[in-house]
Amino acid sequence: MGLGVDIVHIPRIARLMEESDKFINRYFSDEEKVLFIKRSYNPEVIASNWASKEAFLKATKKEDTFGLRDMSVLRRDSGEPYIEFKDKELNGKYRDRLDISISHDGEYVVSVVIVEKL
Repeated sequence: MGLGVDIVHIPRIARLMEESDKFINRYFSDEEKVLFIKRSYNPEVIASNWASKEAFLKATKKEDTFGLRDMSVLRRDSGEPYIEFKDKELNGKYRDRLDISISHDGEYVVSVVIVEKL
């Protein structure tokens, strides 16, 4: 089993967003940008996605090679987060082997990702 945890200071993400669009355009997929628009570019949502991407990379020890824009942290109708990849092979590899939890408190967001090993 792989475990990844990441914590992000939300005001740091808000500052990056104020400085330019580069942060969002460089690291987030088109599908995530749709989510961000629906959530009015809320820095808490963007920080949640960033923390989740980092936690996933830690959980897998970066065993797969892909760009961060090729990975999307999305939400089901229930609000439950999930990760989807542009690469169908990666989607198949991690389907039913991945758990993700996101929590917020004040100015911080934390994400925990657990990946079951094959």
